[in-house]
Amino acid sequence: MAGTPDGVLCHTVSSEAWYNAWINETLVGESGILAAIAGCWDVPAVFVSGDEATCREVTALLGDEVTTAPVKTGLGRFSSRNMAPKDACSLIEMRVAQSLSLRNWPKPYKTTAPVTFKVELATPDRASDFMGRTGVRFEGPRTVVSTADTFWQAWDQFWYRN
Repeated sequence: MAGTPDGVLCHTVSSEAWYNAWINETLVGESGILAAIAGCWDVPAVFVSGDEATCREVTALLGDEVTTAPVKTGLGRFSSRNMAPKDACSLIEMRVAQSLSLRNWPKPYKTTAPVTFKVELATPDRASDFMGRTGVRFEGPRTVVSTADTFWQAWDQFWYRN
């Protein structure tokens, strides 16, 4: 997620437009957003691959049942120590197979109602993209909040509903 010191190209949705995102006061990155979307349909997030920071973030959010395949170590935002592609592919394939065969999956990431999706924008001018959207309000010049009964509804009205 944005601001992670050892996160390679760390960002949440957009490094130019967003600083932070929260679901019901839990700070999340894109992995958390995707897990919450899947959770709306009772689908668990069972596997993640990426840098060590991403794997750590997902495990902290969803639990140790998530299978991880860290294929690089972040040395900063713009540098990393990467596994050789052949080794990375082998690790990913092995861990996906392991995850699917174990079936000791984490529970789907479900959020309690009402669901609040809050985004801290990089600059005040970014807020104009969300003006007039049903269910969306502003908490200051750079904070946009969408509230609904489910995360999918909050996400949908944040992005699509007018």
